[in-house]
Formats: sequence, structure tokens, C-alpha cells
Amino acid sequence: MTAWSSTNKNANITLLNGGLTASVSDNLTTHYAARCDTPITSGLKRYREQTVSSAGWVANNGNTNGLGIVNSSFTFGNNSFLGSDTNSIGYYNVTGSVFFNNAVLTTIGSYSTGAVIGEAVDFTAGHVWWTLDGLTFNNAAIGSQNPVGNVGGIALPSGASLFAATDVLSIDQLSQNTVNFGATTFTYAALFATLQAAGYTAFDSPPVGVPFAQQVM
Repeated sequence: MTAWSSTNKNANITLLNGGLTASVSDNLTTHYAARCDTPITSGLKRYREQTVSSAGWVANNGNTNGLGIVNSSFTFGNNSFLGSDTNSIGYYNVTGSVFFNNAVLTTIGSYSTGAVIGEAVDFTAGHVWWTLDGLTFNNAAIGSQNPVGNVGGIALPSGASLFAATDVLSIDQLSQNTVNFGATTFTYAALFATLQAAGYTAFDSPPVGVPFAQQVM
């Protein structure tokens, strides 16, 4: 089963729930990132979801939860947030911003505790799409941003291998998120079925008993 890496992560992140939950609780106002060890490489289209278990709290409305994509050159030092360099891109909760090379690339929409964010990555096309409702991508008009047909999309970092990643930051309160790489039914099941028809797969094959429409082909 795909999970967050026990080695390719910041040492301050505690992994729970079989490695699917990234958790941190301190008062350092520091970003901590982790990635999985299952690569996205040439020809692959991948989908996963991340749920904000606890958004934590930080002064000045700072971002405490994020998800995104990194390449094999990304490092996991303190405050190496997703999008802090050209080796990563990240979408964050409070400002709703997408960061790349330590700058805001675009703004999609904010999210908080309980939110489920879907992420579709097309390696060959070099694009990523995020959704907060399973219908609209990158907060654009329906149809103008869509991984089906490679419509729109946000550019990925370069690299022969890319990896799903997460980021948590805390000050005084727990910050935590949980990933679904496909070992359980996705929240946006209808979306995933549509993506499957366009060649997308989950990182994990679904368990026995998942409806046929959600099985990885």
C-alpha cells in the first residue's frame, strides 16, 4: 500500500494510520513536508485525495496545510514548503494559493478542517489539477480546466520522477492531514470513474468489494 515515506520526510512529522496521516504539534511555526516513495513517471496519470484532519492554528492567517508534487531533488529541511523552490509545487489552505519557486503562481480557493482535496496529475502533459468539490478544477469555469483531455492545468516541476507530497505546520495546535491513495473508496468516486475512462489510475488498486466503476483498469 502506498503511504507517506518514513525516510523522505521531515523528521518532525509523525506518521499515523499506517503512514497515511501526517501529523505535527509544536509551536515553531515551521513547515514540514513529506512525500510518498511511489513515483509518477513517463506516461502515468495519477489521482489521489487528501483530507484535512486538523487545520491547526497560526497567527496572521498563515497556511498550515498543503499538498502538491515534488521531484527527487526536493529536500525536507525545516521550512522547505511545497513550492519553496523549482523542485516542488504546492496548494495551501488559508490563502488558497499555489506556490512555485517561492512565489504565488495562482490562487484557487481556501479550505479548512474537513476539506477533501482531489489531485489529478498527468506526467506526460506536465500538468496538475486540484478540486474542492469533485466537479470544478482549479476554481475555473466548469470545462475550462479539466484533466480529461488535458484542458488547462498548472505546470508541474521538471524531473524524470515526480512524487505526491504533503505539508503540515503547527503553532500550539495540532496540524494533521490524511491521504487516500486509492486503497479505500474515494470521496469523489464519480470523478475518479470519469478520470479512469481517460486513463487515470490511483496509486493503489482498490480493495475487494469496491464497485466495478471504481476499479483501476
